[in-house]
Order: sequence, then C-alpha cells, then structure tokens
Amino acid sequence: LIEAGASVIGADAHRGEPLHRLRWPDRTVLVLGSERAGIAAPVQKRCAAFVHIEGSAAIESLNVSVAAG
Repeated sequence: LIEAGASVIGADAHRGEPLHRLRWPDRTVLVLGSERAGIAAPVQKRCAAFVHIEGSAAIESLNVSVAAG
C-alpha cells in the first residue's frame, strides 16, 4: 500500500497527534494493534505518523473495536 501512495498511520493510546489535530493524507491506511501488545514493532517502523484519541481522567483508553468505530 505504501508503494501505491498510501500513508500508514498507526493508532497508539500513548503517542502521536490527537485525532482531531492530525492532517489526514488523502490516501491513508490506519493500523490498529492488539489491545494487549499494540502494534508490532516491524509494523510501527512502516508508520509515517501516529494518532491517539484523547481520553479523560475517567477513561484511560478505549477498547480497540470502540476506537476503530
């Protein structure tokens, strides 16, 4: 997908731009990791940027299926 011109953006609960601030490229692949281990290291190396959903003091992180939605 990178060779076809897509930018790979990784979703990470603890790093990257807040979701509402990221300037999304026209062609984007959003990578979501497992809830326990996150995105595997080899896949992280392919990511052009990372994004996170800002939480509140009451909620630290979201279930990956909820975050994807």
